[in-house]
Amino acid sequence: MANLRATVIGHGFNFTPTPGLRNPKDVVYDRVREACRAVDLFYKGGYEVDFMISGGTETDGVKEADNIEKIVQKYFSDVYKKANVVKEKESLNTMENVLKTYDFARDVGTDILCPVSSMDHVRVPREWAYERKPGDPLLAFIPSQEPYSKKGWKIKPFITEPPYWANDFLPGVFKVKADKRGKFQKGFESLVKDCSQD
Repeated sequence: MANLRATVIGHGFNFTPTPGLRNPKDVVYDRVREACRAVDLFYKGGYEVDFMISGGTETDGVKEADNIEKIVQKYFSDVYKKANVVKEKESLNTMENVLKTYDFARDVGTDILCPVSSMDHVRVPREWAYERKPGDPLLAFIPSQEPYSKKGWKIKPFITEPPYWANDFLPGVFKVKADKRGKFQKGFESLVKDCSQD
């Protein structure tokens, strides 16, 4: 019987420091550490394992995937003995990570796909779930041990299925430009207060 195949992806993270988010190197270390635990588990179970390093954003001229690989090589070099390490250096956001990993997994015939991201990066499983097509690999999302936002230790993410009448516009919240977020937050809070029932 042929070996089963698993693809593990440790979600990348932009290495440019961002207000409100933790140090990028700490976030990536946390995600990669948990991803390497998954690789080890599949390897011991006799799976053929792919470990994908994904990210095309640049910081000081260095691609995200290359920065992630430096952390893998420094702290988790054992993974090269257990998995086929693949670098994807084009995706510029989480959704592109998802789509390119699915393409790879379909091409190589992956049986189970395991994305790993921060414990408070909760929209990620939704994106993986909704991009999954009939016949795609089994999907098992693994949260890391730490949040990526500075407040992530204290404030749990708010997860809900939006009411049917809000489905068309609520996804736009994720697209609000950084320089407009303060204005949006104040306006949204005021509107919710004015329109809510007592």
